Amino acid sequence: MSSDLLIRGGIVHDGSRRKPQTGFVLIKDGIIASVGSSPLGNGFSADRVIEADGAVVAPGFIDTHTHSDALPFLLGDHDDLRLGSVRQGVTTEIAGNCGFSLYPVTTGGEAVGTDIATLFGPDTTVYPDLLSYADAATKGGMAANLATLVGHGTVRATVVGFDDRPTEANELDQMASLVDVALSQGALGFSTGLIYAPGCYAPTDEIVALASVSADHGKPYVSHIRNEMRGVFDALDEALDIGQRSGAAVHVSHLKAGGPPDLGGGPALVDKLKRARRQGLDVTSDSYPYTKGSTVLRALLPPTASIGGIEAMLSRLSTPEGRASVRAGLQESDWQNFLEDRTWSEVTIAYAPATPEIEGKTVDQIARERSVDPVDAACDALIANQGAVVVVIDLTREEDVVACLCWEGAMVGSDGIPIPGKPHPRWAGSFSRVLGDLVRDRGVLSLNESIHRMTAAAAARFGLSNRGRIAEGAAADIVIFDPETVSDRATYAEPLAEPVGVNHVIVNGVPVINDGVDTGRRPGHFLRKESTTTARPGRTLT
Repeated sequence: MSSDLLIRGGIVHDGSRRKPQTGFVLIKDGIIASVGSSPLGNGFSADRVIEADGAVVAPGFIDTHTHSDALPFLLGDHDDLRLGSVRQGVTTEIAGNCGFSLYPVTTGGEAVGTDIATLFGPDTTVYPDLLSYADAATKGGMAANLATLVGHGTVRATVVGFDDRPTEANELDQMASLVDVALSQGALGFSTGLIYAPGCYAPTDEIVALASVSADHGKPYVSHIRNEMRGVFDALDEALDIGQRSGAAVHVSHLKAGGPPDLGGGPALVDKLKRARRQGLDVTSDSYPYTKGSTVLRALLPPTASIGGIEAMLSRLSTPEGRASVRAGLQESDWQNFLEDRTWSEVTIAYAPATPEIEGKTVDQIARERSVDPVDAACDALIANQGAVVVVIDLTREEDVVACLCWEGAMVGSDGIPIPGKPHPRWAGSFSRVLGDLVRDRGVLSLNESIHRMTAAAAARFGLSNRGRIAEGAAADIVIFDPETVSDRATYAEPLAEPVGVNHVIVNGVPVINDGVDTGRRPGHFLRKESTTTARPGRTLT
């Protein structure tokens, strides 16, 4: 029997939690054709053979939380970014998180595009619907598979704009229709970013109404909750309430206890999620294995600074009155105020394309070098870069990271932002860091369990029925790694340093990484999920 690729002699973890076995995996035409326990491949021949020699053979990892939406369109020689996630064994990236998606933008395209570009970069293009975005991404070429959620922030911006007000009934109907169409076209779920404008201006009832559309399609509500600092417990309660009222499953993005008053609160957050599960709510979460996070610099300013959109924000920050308003807002606590309990010395510039000389420096350091106040330094950076500044920030404690990653509903989501400059190392290090540090070195998760969470559990959460497992008929997304040596090497100084111990990464049957070397092949597919129930076009919400 002839086939495309035979992997033999490896320890096969099929993603299901079943006991691993030494054996073979036979791949034909991008599909797993056979799996067996004979180390020699049961007599099969193939065009190519990989001798796994006792290494782990696992389903390709699914990164449940990325901001790789614009990665297919990245200009220039940036294969280090394109492959940062893949080199760890990630074969599917789920984008559209935190309310940011590159679609559906049907009106106000310039303003919405300008807003989204603050995260994805100045060359970002927006699209009227998921199908046009998927077509463009496919033509751009992808090393890994890409799937997407539909983002509330994008939907609100295109219908309501950037006003701080509740929606009118007709506006909510328009938003519901856009979400409905996106889910019908294959979006994996509905996401919010409730610390970001314009999502932060939305009341809970608005989110409930739109999450109910996701529930109609049998797809989850995925939330960057309204506060991860002092208000994290109330914000988590809101997310769980949205799930209860809408009927949608809930997936909490990058679960963490981020505010100093709640440092050490990871176990209490987990207890709240476990209690919700016992009460019947379908709830899961993702986290990344770092105590630092990353976001857009404008999110550290009071929400009032972003009213009206990016152009209005930049105009406001150009005046003494606008900066005085920012300083006053930083003394308040009725929003996720990162700087209420920390200082600008804990905020490092990761990406500032117009002023790359400030990348890798803290805002406090920049302020001292220029003999200005840190608020002025932050505002100046935003103005110089048209709002497109990304930062790395201190957030939580190691014990909270472990608690949030180790509860039974947790998955791994890098929250990676693949942009040039000095991005957070989580894009190139999260999965290998979990396998090397948490699994092998500290033993807080078993290898089989961690693989399950990175593969089959993630696929089930987002409805990717033929991914995340090694089984006959499944898509041939596979990673082969050495459990004794696998480790991350990405640091804040060298954020794209390649991991060690990951030997082969196969996407849709095609080797992308072979013996640790980039093959130059880009076989990723754009993945879409059908709805489990019939959508209701034109439905009216009250």
